[in-house]
Amino acid sequence: MRNNNQFLEPSRIPEVYKELDLCIFKEIVDKNPIGVVITDALAYDNPIIYCNPAFSRITGYSPNEVLGRNCRFLQGEKTDPDSVALIRKAIKQGEPIQIELLNYRKDGQPFVNQLHIFPIYNAEGNLTNFVGMQLDITEHIRNLEKIDRIKQEWVATVDAISDLIFLTDADERILRCNIAASKFFDADFLNLIGSKLSELFSSAVCMEVTKEELFKTSRAEFSLPDRHAQYEIINYPVFQQETTSRWVHVIREITRQRRLEAIAEAKNIAENIGYIFQAFRHEVGNPVNSVKLALNVLRKNLDQFSSEQIIEYIDRSLSEIERIEHLLQLLKNFSLYEDIHLQPTNPCELIKEFIAFMEKDITSRGVGIFFICENSCQDVKVMLNSQAFYQVFLNLITNSLDALEDSEVMPIIKIHVRRNLSNFEIVISDNGCGMDEQQMENLFKPFYTSKPNGTGLGLVISKRIITKMNGTISIFSEKNRGTNVVISFEIVP
Repeated sequence: MRNNNQFLEPSRIPEVYKELDLCIFKEIVDKNPIGVVITDALAYDNPIIYCNPAFSRITGYSPNEVLGRNCRFLQGEKTDPDSVALIRKAIKQGEPIQIELLNYRKDGQPFVNQLHIFPIYNAEGNLTNFVGMQLDITEHIRNLEKIDRIKQEWVATVDAISDLIFLTDADERILRCNIAASKFFDADFLNLIGSKLSELFSSAVCMEVTKEELFKTSRAEFSLPDRHAQYEIINYPVFQQETTSRWVHVIREITRQRRLEAIAEAKNIAENIGYIFQAFRHEVGNPVNSVKLALNVLRKNLDQFSSEQIIEYIDRSLSEIERIEHLLQLLKNFSLYEDIHLQPTNPCELIKEFIAFMEKDITSRGVGIFFICENSCQDVKVMLNSQAFYQVFLNLITNSLDALEDSEVMPIIKIHVRRNLSNFEIVISDNGCGMDEQQMENLFKPFYTSKPNGTGLGLVISKRIITKMNGTISIFSEKNRGTNVVISFEIVP
C-alpha cells in the first residue's frame, strides 16, 4: 500500500488520470436523466455499443435488446422521412445535428424525441464514434399544442366580439387588437400595431373626463363628431409586479342606446311632470281652499267675531300657508342638486360621521343601529358630493325609522358596506313593516306616499341625487319582513 506521504511516479500520472476520467465519465453518463447512446462509426451500420439507464427507461428496451443495433429500430410508421434523411446526411458528413423526431417505444407507443447527435474524432482527426442524446419532450409538445389551441380559440373569441378591443402598453401604444378594431379604422391589423390609441381617437369629445384620462379611467364616455356617434370605453389595467404594464381597452358604440334612453327619460319626465302637477294641484289645492274658506268666513263675520276667534282663523290660515311653503321647499330640493361637484371620498368615513351625529336621536326611539364595514372597504374611495350624500342618507334612515315605529320585534337598522368587484355597495336594512307589491310599483313616483304625513318626494330626490353621483339605488322589500336598500358606486382606481 502506498504511503500517503509518497509522491506518485511521474510515469504513472497519465494512466491514473485516464482511469479516473473513465470512471467519472461512466458515473456521469449512467446517472444522467437524458438518454445517451454511443455508436461505433468504424463498424458496419454504425451499431450501438453503449446505452445508459435513462435510454432504457425512455424507450422500454434493455441494453441487451439495444447493443449491436442501429438506432433506426426506434423509427415507425409516422416517423418523418425528411427528418430521417437529414440525420443520415449529418452522419454521412460527420457533422452534429439537433432535431425533433417521432420515435416509438418497445410497447408501440409513440414519443417525441428531441435528438442531439454529435461526432467523436480521435487524436489523428479520424471519426470513431457518434454520441446520441435523447430527451422525451412528448408532454412538453402536448402542452405547447394545448396552449396554441387555447390561444387560437381565444383569438377567435375576441375576433367574434363586435366591440373594439385593444391591448396597449404603458405608453398607450397598440400591441394587439381584434378584427372589429381593424375594420373600424379600415386598416390592416399590422398597420395598427405601434400606433398610439390617443392619436387614433384624437377627435374624441370626452364627457366628464379629460382626454388624458380617457384611456386610464375605469369607465368613460366620449363622442366622435366625424362619425356622429357616442361611445363607451372600459379600461382594464394589467398588473405585473404591482405596476401597470399593459391596458386592455374595450370600446362599444352606445349611440342607439343613449337615444333610446333619452326617449325613455323624456317620456318619464313628461309623465312625472304631469303627475307632479296633478299631485301638486291636489296637495296645494287643499290648503289654498282652507285659507280661502277661512278668510271668507273671517271677512263676513269680522264685526261679529271676538279677537280670539279672529286669531284662531288667522292661525288656521297661517298653518295652511306653512304647509304650502313646505311643499315648495320640497320642489326646490328636487332641483337643488341639478349640478353637483364630485370628488374622491371615503364613504365609510361619511357614514361613521352620520351615525355619530344621529345615533343619540335614533336610539332614543328604541331603535338599534349597527354599522359593518368590511376590511376591503376601509380605504376605498368613490366619486361623491358629501352634502348630497348626507341628504340621501338622512332620507333613507328616516324612512327606516318610520317603518320601525310599530315594530313588534326589536327594531334594528343595519348598515353594511361591502366591495363587489369594481363597485362599492352600501346596504341599509331594517326589520320594519316592509312594503307590498303595489307600494313597490309606485316607489319612485313623485308625491306617492303611504305615510299619513308623507310627501312622496324623499325617495325621488334620493334617486335623483344618487344618479347625479353616477350611482344606482335598488330597493328590496317584503310586507312585514323588512326592507333592504342597496346603493352602488364605482370605486375610484
